[in-house]
Amino acid sequence: MASGLNANHARALYAAAVAVDRLLADIEGLAASSDSPFRRFVDDLSPVQKQVLIAFTRAAHVRMVGALARLGVPAPAPSGSARASARTALTFAEVALQEVEPSRLRGYGTLSPEADAAIERMLADLAATLGSVREFLAESAEDDLADRIGRLKDGVPHKSELAQLERTIRERGLVALRRPLQAVVEQVESGTYEIAIFGRVSSGKSSLLNAVIERSVLPVGITPVTSVPTRLVWGAAPGVLVRTRGASEDAHFPVDELGEFVTEERNPGNQKGIARVTVEIPVERLRGGIALVDTPGLGALASSGAREAYAYMPRCDLGVIVVDGGGTFDAEDVELARTLLESGVQIEVVISKADRIGDADRLALAKYVRDQMLGRLGADVHAHWVSSVGADAALARAWFDEVVAPRIARAHELSGESARRKVTTLQALVSRASRGPDRAGDARGSPLVDLIAGEAARYLEARRKQWEDAMGHSRELALEVVLAAAASLGHAPGTSAEQALEEALLACADRERDRVRLALVEAKGRLRAWIEDAAKAGGVALDPDIVALDLTDMPTIQTPPDLHGLHVERPRFAPYRERRIAEKVAEQAGGAIESALRRFLDQLRSWTRAHFARLGAQFSSQIDPLRTDLSEVGASGAAVDKPEPSGVHEVPEE
Repeated sequence: MASGLNANHARALYAAAVAVDRLLADIEGLAASSDSPFRRFVDDLSPVQKQVLIAFTRAAHVRMVGALARLGVPAPAPSGSARASARTALTFAEVALQEVEPSRLRGYGTLSPEADAAIERMLADLAATLGSVREFLAESAEDDLADRIGRLKDGVPHKSELAQLERTIRERGLVALRRPLQAVVEQVESGTYEIAIFGRVSSGKSSLLNAVIERSVLPVGITPVTSVPTRLVWGAAPGVLVRTRGASEDAHFPVDELGEFVTEERNPGNQKGIARVTVEIPVERLRGGIALVDTPGLGALASSGAREAYAYMPRCDLGVIVVDGGGTFDAEDVELARTLLESGVQIEVVISKADRIGDADRLALAKYVRDQMLGRLGADVHAHWVSSVGADAALARAWFDEVVAPRIARAHELSGESARRKVTTLQALVSRASRGPDRAGDARGSPLVDLIAGEAARYLEARRKQWEDAMGHSRELALEVVLAAAASLGHAPGTSAEQALEEALLACADRERDRVRLALVEAKGRLRAWIEDAAKAGGVALDPDIVALDLTDMPTIQTPPDLHGLHVERPRFAPYRERRIAEKVAEQAGGAIESALRRFLDQLRSWTRAHFARLGAQFSSQIDPLRTDLSEVGASGAAVDKPEPSGVHEVPEE
């Protein structure tokens, strides 16, 4: 620091430089061209004046930095994150929108029903736009798709198509299509033929892979075990490569520490933020540029890891669906197959636990599965029986050698075909979302289409808020559980306290789940009806079935371990019996029950928000290409009757 200056002098000089810098930034902003309709000043600067002002501000920056350096005043390095600042700005933008909700504007005077509805539509539309930007900002730095596509070697199949898709998606702000594009880019980058194993909890996915590689590498269990997808690839020496979200390099661990990262017990809900886990093993069956992927279980017992499994679907080349031979093949399995096929992924079906089933029943169930797949999806898929136990474990290896090994021999070719299918699917989606006036016919000028879109956005937001406002609180629900268990213990002397509490807890959680299910099914029906109305209004073909629900990964409540072995004495005398039992139950287990309900409700709330958002995105993929700007609709001044979609007065069945 220059002689004669103390720390206080340095801080004052630096603060002045920062203040000048902000004012220079304002001048530079005035000189930059802006198309914002909300700019504060009339653009009366000539082109030459703009150039001079920009040059001046840059020169002023250089002089200020030089002056501070000569005085020995240090300039602290930037400490904040631009991404975090952008997210904060989005939060304040969302708060600003909340400040003009109709409920608050009524404080300035009465709002007409028409104005109320118009404001709700505007706010819902803007909130959806801000949400898309927030989702985009959540992506990691390594997700710069344009840069990654540019780094692909010349001659790589589909490079030019991927580059065009990336430009169109970026320029038109089609945020929802970035992740499917990212999955295809990752596939082309790796050149690996990905074979992913999907199925419900405890169907035998991990056991099947252990039997195929003839090693007990993957953790297994009867409850949800796998929390993140785990890739098995060939390696000269056994090892585990783990990459966390936001990291640019893998961390190396021994194979016996795999469970620390991929199991629900040690990494519940992927709290450790694991982005990718790869297990390298020197197993001959893994040679040839393939990867076997163990995914988290799906279905009613699934944990939050099920979201990871669904997110992985577009990335794989072959999806193997494991059907529990000791259970039933039902609509959940069919919907899983449908989702894979619609993602451009080929499928195979295996039926596990062959060691428990006789030969006659094996033939009957395999035929039933094949008939269901053919009849409901039009997919002729042969179901193979497998096992991981005893002599029947050879079935798993035989299936792999007969069905999978021939694909490995054509891994490069099949991976290219898989990428081609996915690129074609993406091109169709982008084309639909980017449809211009010549493709959309009269729909692009239709105020009715805009009105339908705004009405749907307003409805979804209102329905979500309505559900959250009505959602039970953990303390109130815990009291209901305690009282229900006390009533059961009071009237059924043979019931244990543990059993009564567990039944009451599960019943309480099921009621909350049912409310969510009904709300989402009703929303799906309404959105489908609105798509049909928009198709009629615009005279174009739209697909209402694109709005679909997958309820297989709905969160479930976990019974607290504190309930095991719980004992509550039943008072001998009937008066106040239930109240006394309730007091004892609350004293011994009330805290554990409330904690379990709090965790469950947090998971259910996040899951429900995500599924409302998913319904909105599915609806928008059909409607947005037909919409006009709200300003164009408002400028016409024409009144349009509010559409009442047909078939939405009753809640449709799932």
